[in-house]
Amino acid sequence: MVAITAVGFFTKRVESALSQQGALLLGGDLVVLADHAIPQKFNRLAAKHALKAVKTYEFPSMVMAEDVGQLAEIKAVDSGFPLRGDLTLGQTINDAGTVVKSAPSAGEVWIEPRLANVLGVQVGDTLAVGEKQMRISAILQREPSRGGDMFSFAPRLMMLADDLAETKLIQYGSRVKYQLLLAGAPDKIAAFHGEIKPLLARGERVQDLRNARPEIKLALDKAEQFLGLSAMV
Repeated sequence: MVAITAVGFFTKRVESALSQQGALLLGGDLVVLADHAIPQKFNRLAAKHALKAVKTYEFPSMVMAEDVGQLAEIKAVDSGFPLRGDLTLGQTINDAGTVVKSAPSAGEVWIEPRLANVLGVQVGDTLAVGEKQMRISAILQREPSRGGDMFSFAPRLMMLADDLAETKLIQYGSRVKYQLLLAGAPDKIAAFHGEIKPLLARGERVQDLRNARPEIKLALDKAEQFLGLSAMV
């Protein structure tokens, strides 16, 4: 009986660790996505369940370094980003980097090495992002929530969401992925998930660890099967 209890406890701990690692790829424990601005009622619901929440905005746009332009995947984030995991920043494209858990400062951008190479820029240079001139303050070496998009068609540029209005990049008809990232205790996340489902309107959906990315679901399913068999043995 003691052995069975010990194995059961161990498998639960491993399942919990796997879920936490999956949350790093998702960027949070739960994500509300929309093709329009996230309604404030979802923020109020998150506060009701004592969840941490940050908004992000993702869309493609051209960025310029003097006369050289390149299509980039812009990611504008709230100051509380990231909720889960951390980022690795370097001062050069070959720098091993330093682990941080923060968002870019106002007026600054972080860019992936690919973008730095194409534009021929480095930390300290200036980029035109829409109608705003922004300083490159770091090279973005690693972004966990971008784990499944490592071969994306365009390199990443990360900026603070507070700077978006000055860039004037989001206009009527712009294709923007609006996200509300949430993190908190498992029971609070489950309660929020159940309560938000009836409130979702057109163009709104919820992603968790299992429906966000097929590779996460497959890994968790296989791990649970293995752990279940181990417990039986």
